[in-house]
Amino acid sequence: MKEKNKRIPFFEIKGVVIPGRGIGKKIGMPTANIKIADEDKLPEPGVYISRIFLKGETLYGVTHIGRRPTFDESQEISFETHILNFDKNIYGCKIQIQLFSKIRKPQKFEEPSELLEQIRKDCLVAQKYWNL
Repeated sequence: MKEKNKRIPFFEIKGVVIPGRGIGKKIGMPTANIKIADEDKLPEPGVYISRIFLKGETLYGVTHIGRRPTFDESQEISFETHILNFDKNIYGCKIQIQLFSKIRKPQKFEEPSELLEQIRKDCLVAQKYWNL
């Protein structure tokens, strides 16, 4: 546990969890969506290993920053985190997310099932990183 606490994030954001489009929940990987104020300050688009502070708990997950090419052609940037082993309604809750290591670049999938499989792989990478 001490080793987890010694890791230093390269990026951190605080915000309030807002409703997204519900796509993550539909495919079995719910995400906490964060409203971002200044996109210029975000790291480059990608999927990152993350640590989450929520309601006094320390949690772990994977965070996607960027567009959602699998589902639309919008240029809107999203910041969404799947919290490992967590499925509670946290809309309106204050959240702090720290990023540690980039897993991969964003990519477009032909089917939602392909995206789900990749997110599962991303979660395994995060679990290994955090020794979960």
